[in-house]
Formats: sequence, C-alpha cells, structure tokens
Amino acid sequence: MREDVNGSSRRARSRIVAITGAILAANIATCLPAQAYPPFLETLKNIGATPEELKKFNELYSTMNPEEKAKADKNDVNYLRNGLDYFRAVWAGEAAHPLLKAGAPMPAFSLKGVDDKIYSPASFKDAKVVVVAFMSNHCPASQMSEGRIMQLVTDYAKRGVAFVAIQPDAPNAAAPSELGFTDVDDGLAGMKERARYRSYNLPYLDDGELQVVTKAFGPKTTPHVFIFDQDRKLRYEGRIDNHLRADKATTHEARDAIELLLAGKPVPVAHTPTFGCSIKWADQTALADRERDEWKAMPIKVETATLEQLTALRKTPSDKTRIINFWATWCGPCKVELPELVKTYQWYQGRDVELVTVSVDDPANRAGVKKFLEKIHAPVRNLQVDTSDLFAVQAAFDPDWQSGVPYTLVLAPDGRVIYRQEGEVDILKMRRAILANIDGPGGFVGNADYWKSASR
Repeated sequence: MREDVNGSSRRARSRIVAITGAILAANIATCLPAQAYPPFLETLKNIGATPEELKKFNELYSTMNPEEKAKADKNDVNYLRNGLDYFRAVWAGEAAHPLLKAGAPMPAFSLKGVDDKIYSPASFKDAKVVVVAFMSNHCPASQMSEGRIMQLVTDYAKRGVAFVAIQPDAPNAAAPSELGFTDVDDGLAGMKERARYRSYNLPYLDDGELQVVTKAFGPKTTPHVFIFDQDRKLRYEGRIDNHLRADKATTHEARDAIELLLAGKPVPVAHTPTFGCSIKWADQTALADRERDEWKAMPIKVETATLEQLTALRKTPSDKTRIINFWATWCGPCKVELPELVKTYQWYQGRDVELVTVSVDDPANRAGVKKFLEKIHAPVRNLQVDTSDLFAVQAAFDPDWQSGVPYTLVLAPDGRVIYRQEGEVDILKMRRAILANIDGPGGFVGNADYWKSASR
C-alpha cells in the first residue's frame, strides 16, 4: 500500500518500506543539513532522479527513524527504483488533480453505494452541513479513522448533518503488497463486505472505476474529509483530528468545523494536512504492474517432506506468521481454496507472513502436483509428503487433526494457533485473524486493534 501524508508519507510497501512505510508524523518535512546528506540519494541520482526529486526524498528521509534510515542506506538499486517510480506517480497525481479550494461549490456526483442505490448532492438537499469523507478498504489510516467518522455520524444524526463516504481508488492500481493491511480489495464487492463487517452507518459510494468525482475533489489521501455549509460551499477540508489513534488526538478539526457551521460561524482554518494512503489513480499502475510481473516470473518448486519434517514444521518456532495448508490434486475444495491462500500470501508477505503448502498426493504424482501449482502460480514453499500413509501424516503433524483435506493451520511466531480449519477455510475470517495478530509499523501501531474490535 502506498502512502502519502499530503506532504509526508505513504504506507509500508514491502519492497520500499524504508522509504515509504514508516514516516512517523503527518507534518514533518525538514531538510537535513548538508553534512548529513544521505548516501542513498547518490544512488537515486544515478538511476535518474531529478534535483527536485532528490530534495523531496531528502525531506522524507529526515522523518525516518534510525532503523528505517539504515534500510534506505543499503542502496539496493531495485528497492530505490521502486520508490522513485512510486513517488513520481504520487507527485504526478497531485499535480494532475488539484485539491478543491475553500469556498468552492460541491462538485456534482452520481455514484452507486454499497446498498446499490444511486446518491447525488440532491440526496442530502435538506442537510445544514454535508461531510464527504474519502476512505478506502485497504488503507490502515482509513481503517483507524473509520470509527471516528461513524461516531460523528451518530453524534450529528439529529442535528442536520449528512455524511457520505466515497471510495476513490482504482482497484487495479494497488500493488498486491499494498493490500497487506486488508481482508478485501477496493472493488465494490469488497466495499460491500467491509460495510457489512463493520456495520457502516453512512452511505459508502464507489468511484474507483471512473474516478471522475475524486478528480473533482482532489483528495490527497484516504482518509480526507470535505465539509460543506448549507449553501454547499466548501468550508473545511483535511484531517479528522491530529493523530492516527483516536485516543491520542488532542485537536478535533472536523468536529470543530461542523460545530462552527451549525452555529452559523466561519471556520478559521479551512485546510489541514492529511495522513494516509495516496489515491490509486487508474492511469498510474507502473508499480503494480511491475510487482505482478515479478510475481509471475518467480519459479514454482516442490520439495519432498518426511514425517519428521512435518513434525518440525508444526513445532519449530518461526520469526513469521505461518500459514500451513494440506491439500491434494484429487480434492475439489482444496483446489478452490488454494488460489485464495496464495493470494493472501501475496498480499501479506511484506508483513512477515509465509505460506507452506503440503500436498498429500501419492509420492508418485509429483508431476501432477507441480502442474497444478504452476497452473495457479504458487511461488511459495511447496511440500509433498514422501508417504502414502495419510494417517501417519496426520499423527506426525497434528494429533488433533481428525479428518481429511483441506486442513489449514495458522501459527503465530510464538507457536500459538491463531486459526485452524478442518475443511475449506473461511478466507475472510482467516485473514482477519492474521491481521489481528500483526500490529502495524510506525504510525500505524494500533491497527491490529481494528481487527480485534469487530463484533463479527
């Protein structure tokens, strides 16, 4: 997931996390003194960064903690080239889609919501104040602000304030690794599931396909709120409050703006910077395309696993969250769910998650196992048991395994079972269990709480 702090940051992307993933504050953009000129800038210069781009990267570098700076200073060319490509896309998007200015009229829109109804400004014609919040499924900053937006909806339900959320991102523009904080993508189906799962109390509209409305508003991140008065003139845009975590916020700019407008008073500060994930524009997919191409080029391998190795797989601690799936080519449900497990790994691999598939096919069917893995393209750790004694396989791996395949176990690094399923997995439930057990980096510490707090 990419991040942009309206002058600061973007979410950790597995291949460029040192540059993009852990900017700690929303408003910091201080240049380093000349004597502290970071060495990775020379590498960026050599791969084509302009003087202005180098200056911007220097400003980003100044906000990093020592660990992140050390990663950037490794000067990995591919790592830095990905970062350069990404930020070029972000900066181009900002230039191409300017931010709506205070005093401007509300742009027209007609968008479908997750309830399959069409919404337009006329849908809120009787409201004294209208709040338009740009938010997305995949962005941890958006997720962590979601509860505050819903609380505002509740607090102002009887005071003439209307709220609407708009999902601005083109689903294909997000690289797979940018989905490491989500259970669903940003498509309409994913929006419907998120709204159901989190019990949204406001319309959630999809602008991901055409992005016409998003271009008219010009949000810089998700989240980004726009607040209009009774005449539908923009009076405030920017952040909800001044911290990613609600319990640490000390100013509440969106709430203050609503109160002032309801009281017929001007809003003295019409703009504040935002922190969150950059808008994923449909015409800026270079990074996503490159990552998908790299994935497709990865080889498919199958290793033989002994019973002793299966026992070690279950009992040996790992520094990663480990998804272990037992399957077979003759198992219909296995072949349905395995591609979704591979997709989950593709999303989460940058967050120290690994996938191990274990085929229980007869050892003689090695070619058939590899053929299917190649068909679904599973460049993960693939094992095949060296025995046809499936009861011995069960006993060696997990004595509590009482049925056939598919069988899936998800282990935390300390060996705790965080998800277990005999039979086909509930992929969303499994993803949420994983996300609830991996906290976010940097400013996103506390994101795991989002997944723990859901009622269902």
